[in-house]
Amino acid sequence: MATLLKSEAAFDERARECGLPDEELGRLKTAGIKTISLLAFSTSAPGVQPSEEQLRSLLRPLAPESVSVGVVAAIRHLMFECQTLCLAHVKASVEGNEKRIELAPAERTTRILQQKAKMKGLTLVGQLECSYASYDYVGAMIEKDSPMYLEPHRFDSRAAEVARERPGKELILDHNRISVRDKADKYKCAIQDPLALSQALQRRALASDLMGACTYEAMHAWHSFLLDRMQQQAPPGWSRPSIEQVLRTDRAGWVRMSEQVKSLRRDSSGNLPLDDALGKLTSDPHVLFHLLPLKSSEVKPDKPDKPPKLPHGDPDKKRKPNSPNKQDSGNKVQKAELPDELKNITGLRMATEAGEKFCWPFNCKKGCKFAKAGKSCRQPVVVPPAAPMTSAAKRVKVCQTGEALEASLDSACDPNPFPAGALHSNQQDALISHNHCAKRLTCKFMDSVLPLEPASSPPAETIHPAEVYAGQILKLARAPARSEVLHLFNLLPKDKPARGEGTGCAFACGMYCQGPLLGLRANTKRFPLACSVLASFVKAISPDFQFSTINIFFNVKTSPHVDANNAPMPNLVAGLSNFQDGQVLVESSGGPRVIETSSGKLPAVALEVANTHSIFDAYRLRHATAAWQGDRVVLVAFSVRNACMLSPCDLSTLQEQGFAPNLDAVCSTDTPPVVVPPISSKCLPAGAEQRLQGHSLQSMLFLQIFCGAGHLAAAVKRKGIGQCLGIASRVTGATRCPVLPLDLKNEEQHELLWDVLNRGNVCGVHISPPASDAQLCELSARILKWCHGRGILVSVENPAASSAWQGPLGKTCLALGLLKTSLHQCMFGDPCAKHSTFFHNYPELRRLGIACDDSHSHAPWQSGALHVYPPDLCDGFARALLERLKAFGCAPSTVTDVSMHRAAQVAAAKQPKGKRIPPIVPPVAGTVVLRGPGAVMPPTGVLKSFTPLSSELVVLPPMHGLPAGSKCLRSVLFGGGADLPSIREMTFSVPKSCEDFVQQACFAEHPKHLYSGIPDVLAKCVSKCASESYESLGRERTASLRRWVARAGQKSCPSKLIQILLWVTARRS
Repeated sequence: MATLLKSEAAFDERARECGLPDEELGRLKTAGIKTISLLAFSTSAPGVQPSEEQLRSLLRPLAPESVSVGVVAAIRHLMFECQTLCLAHVKASVEGNEKRIELAPAERTTRILQQKAKMKGLTLVGQLECSYASYDYVGAMIEKDSPMYLEPHRFDSRAAEVARERPGKELILDHNRISVRDKADKYKCAIQDPLALSQALQRRALASDLMGACTYEAMHAWHSFLLDRMQQQAPPGWSRPSIEQVLRTDRAGWVRMSEQVKSLRRDSSGNLPLDDALGKLTSDPHVLFHLLPLKSSEVKPDKPDKPPKLPHGDPDKKRKPNSPNKQDSGNKVQKAELPDELKNITGLRMATEAGEKFCWPFNCKKGCKFAKAGKSCRQPVVVPPAAPMTSAAKRVKVCQTGEALEASLDSACDPNPFPAGALHSNQQDALISHNHCAKRLTCKFMDSVLPLEPASSPPAETIHPAEVYAGQILKLARAPARSEVLHLFNLLPKDKPARGEGTGCAFACGMYCQGPLLGLRANTKRFPLACSVLASFVKAISPDFQFSTINIFFNVKTSPHVDANNAPMPNLVAGLSNFQDGQVLVESSGGPRVIETSSGKLPAVALEVANTHSIFDAYRLRHATAAWQGDRVVLVAFSVRNACMLSPCDLSTLQEQGFAPNLDAVCSTDTPPVVVPPISSKCLPAGAEQRLQGHSLQSMLFLQIFCGAGHLAAAVKRKGIGQCLGIASRVTGATRCPVLPLDLKNEEQHELLWDVLNRGNVCGVHISPPASDAQLCELSARILKWCHGRGILVSVENPAASSAWQGPLGKTCLALGLLKTSLHQCMFGDPCAKHSTFFHNYPELRRLGIACDDSHSHAPWQSGALHVYPPDLCDGFARALLERLKAFGCAPSTVTDVSMHRAAQVAAAKQPKGKRIPPIVPPVAGTVVLRGPGAVMPPTGVLKSFTPLSSELVVLPPMHGLPAGSKCLRSVLFGGGADLPSIREMTFSVPKSCEDFVQQACFAEHPKHLYSGIPDVLAKCVSKCASESYESLGRERTASLRRWVARAGQKSCPSKLIQILLWVTARRS
């Protein structure tokens, strides 16, 4: 938990209140001082007043005299407050005073703003704005580092917290001491209905996410599960889960999590333990037991209404239809007797479950006279589903007047409005025409008349009017007209569109693809005939058009956008209604129209869609909707991504309805289109393999010239290269690697640069010169040519539109025949769309050539800001360099670097805990890299038996197969650049054979002999001093001092180095 002493936001606020400038505050943060507690201990322990010199050196260690008096006063004020707060915190802890867990106001404000920015779909105001006490409530649980039940009643809204009265004071007597403090705020919100419960649970999820107890998504999923159970229909005679049951279940879930989760801190992979525990609650029987439906006390068994008693004879002759039941004075309602034909049916019901009467004459041979032409049955009932015939009882039919269909469709009475094969078998059985009715009458078999049977068929749904109308259109066996599609849209249900302005609506069918999820929309299976009509309309206006989804929009206006989720296929837009204007404005250079965007105006062309259709590339061109007059209804057909990955059942349903999805596997990562040819070695520098073969990676040196923050050199260091050095004109606190400060604009310092390059262990050099400085670009060209001629792997980077490529640097790259790779750094995680070009002399870097796919937004470019390589790009560069070094025969380090503390433990014969000391004999013989199509790749995981490798794969080092026990370490999809397609690369670890392992173990030394616990340089110095005489050591030191003194006399030697040498000489003398 971020208390006042550990809050960065509270530190910033306190520093600004003390008058510390933002520039000096930035210097403190660059030095790693970001909280109150760190500043309190930065110069001296709390209670010891720091001197003015210490305060000045804290802000500007290189030029302490440049700090003004006002800044010194501000930092002294801030230092005093920080040390006082730390002392007060320690005093309260020692005295045992009860600490109130409260979030610092500045930290709370910062977190709330960050949460609002992250959850843009939620308006965190009103009932969704959490009270400040709820944050402290969750913080108390985090402080104890153990799950405890967070009552939903304690999560009130901020508005209710402000409106209620402040808590009073209370008198505390503790150890002969009296103190007065505020009463603890334990107000609870009222939860009386499901809406209040849903709001309280959502506030709990927001508060837990803000405090870092768990993510909002994990807790919201658990809350949604509880609320969905309240809407689930219970069996007859049982009630749905109530609010009390949901609260009881929620409490049981937290009790269950307290048994399983021992700590709330993030694990080694960065996951929160409560996220995993919340996901397991939905399948825990100890928790779900409380959600079982309970016996309803209000529901009584259905008692069938007794039919009215009528005189003997024809019961229909004694009473007029639609007349109320007449009662004689003091007599009960007359009941109709059951006809003899129906008396033999055992268990026959007298009424439906809704209490409505059956028409007995209609179920007899004589029939119902009110069901003749021009009349309707006097006892209308709701049409129930059909049931199979049983041998014990006959089915009893019910007469019901159906609604007339749309007059525009068919004014005549058609006994079968559906074409052959349009309905399923159960729907055809359920639909029976009443031949004696001028209106359409639907007579269906009733299950409710019969006794309940345990094995009954599922109910058949009522036919939707849109499906009836679509069936009539398909029966005509012609292409539907625009007016017919418009009328069908009026019958279909409408939803709110995913994009657009105003109060419009939409209907969507076909396929969807949202991230890793894909399938068919619900309307595709609910309205199969309507979807077939829409698909046939699209095929009629464009027979060769490919599409997987159809949307119809009513008065929807969209702002400029790109359909990023679409496949690289065009969109078709067709107007259905009569409207004026309403064109689609599509981005086009030199177009007569203009699209207003946040970044400025774009030229565009207007595509007409009223009473016609247009086709354009919506997946890559920004487009918008122009203003219109009237009601604008348009149909849009398009293709979504990954249609080839649709399940066979869904794909068959889509094609049967007339959709034409694009099944080319352009987006599939499992089956790359072609095999990548073997890497050519023509671009490799001459003599590189002989120069590097047999050397250990731990002894290699990698240089990054103009390193900036040094992220690239740090990534290479993590891959096992022993020494990685950056060269830059200045060193900042954000630098990630050791930096040699050289101002390369000063030619006097070039000699030291060439001395470093002349070292024999230099394996690679990367250069990224500033394009605006012609002198540095010329120097980079000389370094590039010199390294390539001496067998050093070299690469140079600059923006693709940089002027450096037109000068000596670009000409040198072309003259040396270096490979060119272009990429967009946004594909590697950079927020800006930075188009970069690499020239290099080893081909492994070509896999980084991935162009932007326009599936994400780009941040605006900030001039003057320090732009660094994104982490994924640095990691890919380091892996490519490491792969080339291993191909040259460089051996990986046998002993992994460990900390001095661990090495000292081993040297003292103390067994270290954990796995931080590498094994004496590694079980892995090495790694094998496979590249090629994913279809011929070995399976992931651990191989159970020997697996031969396909000839289509590129294997480094060459092997015919992988032995049993090989394990897949990594599987990555790479882009091959402009002239190479994407490929899949898999890395396997190959285990040692039993004979090799035993043979190596026989000659292995104990770890105590491998780790000395002291630095290698110091161990080498001690060994040399112990093995040589004092005379030889003195002669060697004197010769070294003479060489340095001679160099100090040169003009190119820095003055600071001269001072150091004079000081050493004076000490020796």
